[in-house]
Amino acid sequence: MTQRETVVQGFCPAGQQSAIAALDTLEAMQIQTRELYDSSVEVYERDSTQNSRSMRIKWADLARVTCGIAAGHLATGEVNVDRLNQCECNYVRMTRFK
Repeated sequence: MTQRETVVQGFCPAGQQSAIAALDTLEAMQIQTRELYDSSVEVYERDSTQNSRSMRIKWADLARVTCGIAAGHLATGEVNVDRLNQCECNYVRMTRFK
């Protein structure tokens, strides 16, 4: 089962290898994490998100926070798989409400 399929079923798998952590270099991980972070910030700051009654704002906020934390770990050279999983999972949930 892929992470996306697992998230669609309603939960984020603990201890599952993240797609970002599987990238070849720290730089590639940083770039991908930053892209998820930037995208979640953009979605969170949209008027349509702020004025929405959907769960989009919750998942955009969580993706923004967890991807920011994951990016911080990567900036110090630490690959924290749990934080990367949280980032990816919350990002996928956010995209379901775009």
